[in-house]
Amino acid sequence: LAPYDGTVLAARPGSPTRCRARLRWEKIGDEQRKWNDPMSCGFLIENRKLKFFRVGGRGEWHSGETVCEDLPKQVSPCMFMSSYVGFALVQYVCLWNSLPETCPHCDANFQGFAEP
Repeated sequence: LAPYDGTVLAARPGSPTRCRARLRWEKIGDEQRKWNDPMSCGFLIENRKLKFFRVGGRGEWHSGETVCEDLPKQVSPCMFMSSYVGFALVQYVCLWNSLPETCPHCDANFQGFAEP
């Protein structure tokens, strides 16, 4: 997940196939700048499905589309960075047993995938 614009890259282990999509999230920050404000993002794994969340520019959580619907029964969350130059701090901060609070009217604007 590239949280600044909602780009999602995915691949199954051992498979030569790679997938790319973009969530309908407004772009936050500028990847060309030397510094951008920190951002928070998260994910929900429920019923073998994966969905990402991000804090928007006004401090509200919003969700994205379900990006995977057939996860294995056991999943080990991890983070990695690829093709990156600069400073980044990536850390697990909290583990919740419920979804973050979202505005249902605002959040509806971020559902689905962006047009190619």
